[in-house]
Amino acid sequence: MLLDTLLFLAATTPTASPELHEARAAVFPPSAPFSEPALNLPYTYLGLSYATTIVDGYSDDPSGLELDASYALNDTWFVFGSRSFLQGEASGSDVDLGGWHVGIGLHSSVAEHVDLVLGAGWTDVHADSAAPGPSNDEGYELRAGIRIALGARAEASAGASYSDLHDAGSDTALYLNGAYYLDPRFGLTAGFTSSNDVDTLVFGLRFVPR
Repeated sequence: MLLDTLLFLAATTPTASPELHEARAAVFPPSAPFSEPALNLPYTYLGLSYATTIVDGYSDDPSGLELDASYALNDTWFVFGSRSFLQGEASGSDVDLGGWHVGIGLHSSVAEHVDLVLGAGWTDVHADSAAPGPSNDEGYELRAGIRIALGARAEASAGASYSDLHDAGSDTALYLNGAYYLDPRFGLTAGFTSSNDVDTLVFGLRFVPR
């Protein structure tokens, strides 16, 4: 330790000889700058979230659980799905809401750590007869957005979706989502979606198989 200190002090003096600089370099090799690799955006995962919504016509806005999943078929294509279980109150009666959504998507890198994500799917929704609007409905949805790796542990995504249901008609929604990974397999998620009639806020957990 004493020799190391003497070499460091001697090699940093203005009159230090080349031999002393070489000796110091042998004892104190230059360290490479430390940086974690950027997050490899996962397209295979399972998620469980708590969702709360603001919906026109409800005295107690619906809230509940949502399951979602995605599975990468290859480096470009993936399939996805979700299932929701919500409860609210309308016209003095408890209302159960639910639905599922399945689809297929593709992603392509458009910049470093940035993916363009496109998707198309089918939606089926159902509700108690006391719920405002149609009690059962179905239709298709199209979505487009970007997904960005924010360093080694976080990601964000933003975009828009267009849906056309048989009874409710068409609607456009904007979404903003984020995730922070505690380790390569587990992460915390949050998201916000806004459309003409419904605003939804979700908080959840994500599991990424490895």
